[in-house]
Amino acid sequence: VETSVVRPELFSALARRPLAWLCLVIATAGGAGLLVGWRRGREALSFVGSCLLLYGLLGSAAAALYPVMLPSTVPTAPSLTADSAATSAYGLTTALLWWPLAFVLAVAYFVLAFARHREKVALR
Repeated sequence: VETSVVRPELFSALARRPLAWLCLVIATAGGAGLLVGWRRGREALSFVGSCLLLYGLLGSAAAALYPVMLPSTVPTAPSLTADSAATSAYGLTTALLWWPLAFVLAVAYFVLAFARHREKVALR
C-alpha cells in the first residue's frame, strides 16, 4: 500500500517489463517453497524458498525501477539514475579484474563457514 503511494509508477512498470515478470514468478515459487518446506518440516526447502523469495522481490523491484534508482524529492535536483551513478571505465575495468579473486574468496568463506557450522544449534 505504501509503495503505491510513494512510487505509483512501480506497478505500471512491472506490467511493461518481462524481466520483472520472471522475477515475480521466482518470488512466487520461492514463497510457495518456503511455505511447503515449513509445513512439511523440510528446512532446506524453506531456506531455498526464502532465498528465492528475496531474490525475486529485489529483482522485480530493480527491473521495475530501472533506470531511476533514487528519485529526487526536490524539484530542482536530478534523480539518481543508473547512468549518473556509474563509475569511470577505469573503475569498471579494475572491478572486472578483481571480481574473480573476490568471488573465489567469498565462495571459500561460505564453504568454510558451512563446514564449521553444519549442525543445528541445540538448546541445553
